[in-house]
Parts: sequence; C-alpha cells; structure tokens
Amino acid sequence: MDIKEIIQTHQNNIKKVIKLITKEENEDIEQEIYIKAWQKSDKY
Repeated sequence: MDIKEIIQTHQNNIKKVIKLITKEENEDIEQEIYIKAWQKSDKY
C-alpha cells in the first residue's frame, strides 16, 4: 500500500478525529498527519 492509498483510506477518519479534538476543521493538522505518515511510510 502506498502513501496515497493510506491517505485516501483514512482521510475521513482523520478529519473526524481532528474535529472531535479541536472542535473545528483544521487542514494544517491534517497536513501534518499526512507528512508524518509519509515520513514513516517505510514502517507500514
């Protein structure tokens, strides 16, 4: 599974968790999550 598939598979859940925690949509946090996932993608 490549990083693009991981993002597409989990994008809705990530957005829901961010909104649950921050009470708002936050694209900056979402982007940081994807960057971290990409940086660690060799471990998936």
